[in-house]
Amino acid sequence: MENSVLYKNVSGMGSKESKALMKIAIWNPMLISAVAFPLSIALLGVVWLLEGDLTFAIIMFVLAVALAIFCPLLFILVFNHNSKKLIGGRRLLNTFEFYEDHLAVKTENIIETESIVTGTSNIIYQNLFKVVVNKEYIFIFINKQQSFILDQKGMVEGDVNGLLEFLKGKVARFKDKRKKV
Repeated sequence: MENSVLYKNVSGMGSKESKALMKIAIWNPMLISAVAFPLSIALLGVVWLLEGDLTFAIIMFVLAVALAIFCPLLFILVFNHNSKKLIGGRRLLNTFEFYEDHLAVKTENIIETESIVTGTSNIIYQNLFKVVVNKEYIFIFINKQQSFILDQKGMVEGDVNGLLEFLKGKVARFKDKRKKV
């Protein structure tokens, strides 16, 4: 059996891609936390209101409103800070080659006009945690905390739809977050 490249993608990794990854990886848990915490404080206010302590109930409701405003803003600030911190000033270039039985990844660090290969990986598809697709990127998660980001415009060999169908057949967890029209 010939072991030839079925699909190939070359994608950069900068702050834009880092933000997209953070949004896919932690946006929902952050949003749930930002809503759940103020809601739990408001429920405490209801309990104290039912107990007849109007002063403490009002304090809890005011605190809940303040947290409902402050928590999402704090999470957005942390989100943006972590997105920038993840990449820093570096620019990475990843080359993804999809074979029948594995994925080969080569990572290069781009510094001004120089390109330095900083790592290579060969990953068997069954070892992948999940694949998530949005309208711009394909996120290939190695585990819950690590993933590769493929820009859908970076296809060099094959097409995006073919690659997505190929990956659906190779990984156990595949999530398509593109908007259906």
